[in-house]
Amino acid sequence: MYLTLVVLALFQLGAAAETSVFEDSSIFPRVDLRQSLDEIVLALRQAADKGGPGFFYLTNHGIPESVFDDAIRESHRFYSLPMRKKLEINSVGYGGGTKVSKGYTPPFSEGSYTKDATDVRPSDEEASGKRNLRESYVFRFPEQEAIANEKYFSNYTAFLHDVERNSDRGARNGLADDAPQARLSHPSNRVGSVDEVHAAALRFHLKNQWPSPSDLESLRPAYERYFSEMRQLSHKMFDFFSRAMGPSMNTRLKNGDDKTVFPSIPHDRSMVTFNMVHYPIMNASAGDFGIVDHTDWEAFTLLYPTYLLSKHVDGCSAAVDRPRECATLSSQTGIYHTGLEVWYQDKWMAVPRIPGAILVNQGEMLSRISDGKFKAPVHRVLAHSDSPRYSLISFWAPDYEFLLPDPEAPCGKVLVGEHYLRRNAMI
Repeated sequence: MYLTLVVLALFQLGAAAETSVFEDSSIFPRVDLRQSLDEIVLALRQAADKGGPGFFYLTNHGIPESVFDDAIRESHRFYSLPMRKKLEINSVGYGGGTKVSKGYTPPFSEGSYTKDATDVRPSDEEASGKRNLRESYVFRFPEQEAIANEKYFSNYTAFLHDVERNSDRGARNGLADDAPQARLSHPSNRVGSVDEVHAAALRFHLKNQWPSPSDLESLRPAYERYFSEMRQLSHKMFDFFSRAMGPSMNTRLKNGDDKTVFPSIPHDRSMVTFNMVHYPIMNASAGDFGIVDHTDWEAFTLLYPTYLLSKHVDGCSAAVDRPRECATLSSQTGIYHTGLEVWYQDKWMAVPRIPGAILVNQGEMLSRISDGKFKAPVHRVLAHSDSPRYSLISFWAPDYEFLLPDPEAPCGKVLVGEHYLRRNAMI
């Protein structure tokens, strides 16, 4: 334990000069959810206006610490299973093909992320192209039962035609309304063939995979409690960002009063991914990463990173017969770093972790919806660590059929679902 604390302290000293920017609450807010709605929205606007990195903390969020502790404890139990057991719910090839969908995702299965149009790095700062050394357990929602009647699930061609009829087909990227390329279904606007996209959508919405209850009896209840709490919090976040983007119009009510209308981000059937991530003890080089450089492709991410602590491991509090791993666990309770770094001010900076706080980072979809006001930070996680680390991550996107601006498509638009599938390498 003492060696771990020394290592963490040295890491902290080395990162101190690079993280002073995060002490400036005007660009890296600590959003207290006990504040008024106006105060929360103002903090998000100010951070965006001042060119903040696109990360902020949520404090006093009302979610019991036990929700996170139980999910981390069950994650530790899951990752302690033999590899053959974890591979029983392998995400690679689940639903057909050779791509990752949902379930256990082994090291090196993901990575090599390309730069999105929203990437804030200069053009000569290339993506690393490396693979992730972490392992993760992936869940995606909604599942097929919840959206079985949606046309993008049952009849993709008809779905595309409906979107075209219901959307504004105004001229984009210099195209006339009647130009073939102005149509979303035109081949030049497709991220793949109709069959390829439909097959990927089906895989995304498959039923999630769970380990046998005989192996991990209490995992599912702990995870589902965490999922539920994050979903409730996500509704607040969608509202905060909608308001922070500013009113889209003012309307006059029948009684003569004015009403401010904020841009709507539909999320009744929000596409969401939960990653229960494990970064094992690893003596890695400086060029190796638990997760390599990338921007999150959704609207926003809710992140809870931590070192494995004694409270997460059965038996660590016992006076005798303590598991050998307990000797490496940290009891540190102050601000520390978990390997997360963000590209900011043309360099990589370590992002401090505040116990109990949830980290929020903005994603590509939010950047596109807000016309670049809310930037998507490029970030990564270092692989080297003398202690096990876990991250509970949820990625939140609007509904599948919502249209995003897309500067690379002739029609200037892309469906949320198709952007999500393409960036997830499911197409």
